[in-house]
Amino acid sequence: MIKTRPNSPFSYQLRANVERQYSDFDKGKSYYQKMVDIATERGSSNRGNAHNVLAHNYLFSGNGESARENYNIAISLSTTPLGVVNLTLYKLGSYLFENDYEGALGVAKELDGKIDNLGFTEASLNQQRARLEFMRFISYSLNQEKEKAYESLMLRKNYATKAMELMEIDEIRQRNYDATITRLEAWYHILFGEYDRAQEFLDKHYQIVSKIDSPNALNDYNALSGMIQLFSGNPSGSLSYFSENINTENYQYYSYFKALSLKAAGKNHEAQEIFSYLANYNFNNWAAAMVRALAREQLSS
Repeated sequence: MIKTRPNSPFSYQLRANVERQYSDFDKGKSYYQKMVDIATERGSSNRGNAHNVLAHNYLFSGNGESARENYNIAISLSTTPLGVVNLTLYKLGSYLFENDYEGALGVAKELDGKIDNLGFTEASLNQQRARLEFMRFISYSLNQEKEKAYESLMLRKNYATKAMELMEIDEIRQRNYDATITRLEAWYHILFGEYDRAQEFLDKHYQIVSKIDSPNALNDYNALSGMIQLFSGNPSGSLSYFSENINTENYQYYSYFKALSLKAAGKNHEAQEIFSYLANYNFNNWAAAMVRALAREQLSS
């Protein structure tokens, strides 16, 4: 594509994506930078995306400062309210990858100050505020600030409820809402070692999702149950919940605890494969942010 379309920023992005996937960040940087340069020279609307993917490459090469410089440029170039929020949450996530929870919370505070003026509809604004509180909940949880984490979790619930009230609600939407609320409540209690309380919410979650006709309906229930078993000192029991459905491609966060269970059960080769995948997972999302560094520690231990 580079040969046939040398003046297309997207050609360089595709090549750079391949290099980043295989953790060759120096080569990735050269192609992403070329993408930025061409987009800038041609006045392309793709310039913001170019800075965004360059930021990702910097982040996974270990240069968080340069990553955030490029996230900031991408945010400034965004022309849509959703684009601003998405890019700002990438910036927030960059701090989580570095275990800098105060930095992440600082970005959340920045977005607090401008999200109301971005032009969202009332329903969409509440949805985006729910997303922001979820990221704040993660940040507080990782920093072991229990009360603040719960406060953010409840704020997330309140915003999600307000958004629901402003939309046409059908049976499936209500079911998904209820499933998410019970799942997050269970997860919160697991994160802070309250396993009996977590099980109460997991039981409620099961009552909802067990009625769904889908092979993936119980994935969250099973993964969280596996975490409870692992943390309660029963790694063998946890493996009965970590089925093949809990895979690294779709469940980076849960997969880390699956790998811990495999390791504790003496299945080191399988565990190491998962840790290696997660340690080299070069995409910016909250799940990877929570476990990528932990997976690297496991590989070096």
